[in-house]
Amino acid sequence: MDQGDCAVEAIHVGTELLTFRTNTHTVYLAQMLAPLGLKVARAVLVADGEEEIAGAINLALSRSHLVIVTGGLGPTFDDLSREACGRALGRGLSFNSDLMEKIKGRFKQVGISMPQSNKRQAMILDKALVIENEAGTAPGQLIDLGEKMVLLLPGPPKELENTLSKVLSKIKNKFCRQTLLVKSFQIVGHTESRVEEMAGPILTGLAGKDVEPTILASSYVIDLIFRAAGDRAAAALDQIGRDIGKIFGPDVLGQDGETLENKVGQILKSKNLTLAVAESCTGGLIADKITNIAGSTAYFLQSVVAYANEAKTEILGVSPEILKKHGAVSAEAAREMAQGMAKRSGADYAISVTGICGPLGGTPEKPLGLAYFGLARKNGQVKTEKRIFSGDRLRMKEKMAYFALDFLRRDLNK
Repeated sequence: MDQGDCAVEAIHVGTELLTFRTNTHTVYLAQMLAPLGLKVARAVLVADGEEEIAGAINLALSRSHLVIVTGGLGPTFDDLSREACGRALGRGLSFNSDLMEKIKGRFKQVGISMPQSNKRQAMILDKALVIENEAGTAPGQLIDLGEKMVLLLPGPPKELENTLSKVLSKIKNKFCRQTLLVKSFQIVGHTESRVEEMAGPILTGLAGKDVEPTILASSYVIDLIFRAAGDRAAAALDQIGRDIGKIFGPDVLGQDGETLENKVGQILKSKNLTLAVAESCTGGLIADKITNIAGSTAYFLQSVVAYANEAKTEILGVSPEILKKHGAVSAEAAREMAQGMAKRSGADYAISVTGICGPLGGTPEKPLGLAYFGLARKNGQVKTEKRIFSGDRLRMKEKMAYFALDFLRRDLNK
């Protein structure tokens, strides 16, 4: 079967997904299946009801080859995906004692006695392949239907990742018949529409070629993704990479999922440099992103969240006169925050941010989303940047944190 002939449908189970929780599973499934040349054609949200789930599975099987059901595999009364799938396929469920012992072992590892309700998680559909789950107690199940396949996977993200990774090779062997190469390029400093405009010559040049482009936007990074098939796939992607480098230059963060926090860490480590951070409006988010990278202790010294003006003065040495004359959200304050952090920490680099994330506090002179960034070097050099960001409070904080890291990255690359 050609990849183009394989329709993939995702069914995400959980009443909470229809009320108060955001579904992130579709994007993850799409990312994992893309290298196999498979696309998620449809994604459906279904409430916790056996009839509703069974109906969704039957409908999906009528129009798709690979049906992936996420969620509803827990031990509680509203976890009904096993029963619903059995109902849809006309298959019974049986108790798997070996699986039960493994589930008990998971509880024993953390010193907790297993509730009786967890026995439900050892109920397996007839002729289903058990997908072990080292990240939790809900095993997945694979049901091979000849030309089609149904996957039952747990809903918690880490458990979904753990179980899906174990069956990707089976999906590939069943549905993929040609090699597909995927290359992504991470672009920073531009909007999604601007990236598309700048990449126009590349995109129009793909006409008639076996290369498919995609553009994905996140808080700060734009992903340009290219999927290529055929004998010249590798050569085509290499040429695209060279063209992107010429067009975007230093705005190319990296390839294949590179992140700002990882790239900054790589550069600091390779140059044997250290970093400290002074934050106000981002509330420690920059430091959080930096320390999410394993081994960041090699280059990250410390951080300070100086939210109140008193903290900016007492901890970072920002002049009260500066705060009175220019305000906490100003280039002058950002400059002194960075300088004070550099002096306090002894780091080779110190970066700072101060801004207005709202929803209150904006004025015509200093609107919501305004932020100033400072960068101080150990040698005494210091500079600042001003930006205005859009979005709600959390989105602004995210964008400001990433801009600060990009501000540092660009200086490190000079």
